[in-house]
Amino acid sequence: MQYIRSRIEDIKSLSLEDKLILFVAFALFLPMYASTICIASVTIYALFKKNLISSIKHQIGAKFLYAFCLLEIVVSLFYANSIGVINALGMLLIGAYVAYYRDHISSKVFDLMIEMILLLSLIITAFGLFEFNYYSQLADHSFFDFYVQNKPSRRIHVTFLNANIYATMIEFFVVCCLYKWVNCSSLKEKAFYVFCGVVNLIMLYLTGCRTAFVPLALVVPVFFICYGERKWILLSIGLFLAGIIAVLLIPDLIPRLSDISTLESRFDIWYGAFQGIAMYPLFGNGPQTYGRLYPIYDWHKAPHAHNIYIDAISSYGIIGTVLLVGYYVYLGKEMMQVRKHKSLFGMMVSFVLVYLIHGLLDCTLNALWTGMLFFVVLNTGAMYRKEN
Repeated sequence: MQYIRSRIEDIKSLSLEDKLILFVAFALFLPMYASTICIASVTIYALFKKNLISSIKHQIGAKFLYAFCLLEIVVSLFYANSIGVINALGMLLIGAYVAYYRDHISSKVFDLMIEMILLLSLIITAFGLFEFNYYSQLADHSFFDFYVQNKPSRRIHVTFLNANIYATMIEFFVVCCLYKWVNCSSLKEKAFYVFCGVVNLIMLYLTGCRTAFVPLALVVPVFFICYGERKWILLSIGLFLAGIIAVLLIPDLIPRLSDISTLESRFDIWYGAFQGIAMYPLFGNGPQTYGRLYPIYDWHKAPHAHNIYIDAISSYGIIGTVLLVGYYVYLGKEMMQVRKHKSLFGMMVSFVLVYLIHGLLDCTLNALWTGMLFFVVLNTGAMYRKEN
């Protein structure tokens, strides 16, 4: 209770701008439309306060970022890609909010934000467990059979759009646990973050998202390598190797691992995506081009190309992808400037690895929740540069 009272007092002492950052973090746990309205409201507030434009002007990589967003809006409109327009506007919203975030974030607010995110991640597990029990009953199974189904509509997703997006959020939650764990000294706090990490890993298992296990297994050792704690590096590598051996001996440890039908479908999707790239190499058709083209050319049904690298060229074309990479280059340079802050740097690198590795088989960062959390953390380097 003392901890909760202390955090409430901390929040009360914050400025309105700081409280709005926490409000947006809370909004990431709401359904899509509610989350979008909350984030848009904060961004519009910043615009009317007349400080958003100045924030955008000195936002790192702004020329590349907004040129990319505007290009995708124009291309999507040209090809009557309504989903693409919505996605591009979502990217623009994230970019504008991040400009506001960069100007107001501080170490105190960032730590409060991560703590709140982790508390909320525990709260939504209750919804996830009820959801899993419901789907188990539909399949004539007991909850304690821990039967994870292949059908996407019968896999837990709580407030997020699907199980894979929830799994990506869980990957980010686990990295947040690592960040907080190395930055606290109290045994009670350390125990809490271990508990939070374990609970989220259990929920990851119940999502049935096989793709998420690989980046997590690699990210934990990488985080400790960035942090520079030798004993934890060795322990995490040891656990990683033990995990590989366990999965090889008992494949059923990871749900749906033996089902290769979805992997086969990925190859069909990629084949169609490459055909789309050949047809529209320079600009694509805007975000989720594959989802627009597959009914026309009778490709495998999917909303996107299920690979961030292929999907980028397919959706944005060469020109759009170059603009996006240009923004990432600026962001990467800023990340390297904060590497002396080992835990924050490790967190950023871990988020990037989750994105790059998970992205080999899925495109979950296209969603508002995952995209917002990803770019917020990667832009936290602005706080470090400002304070140091």
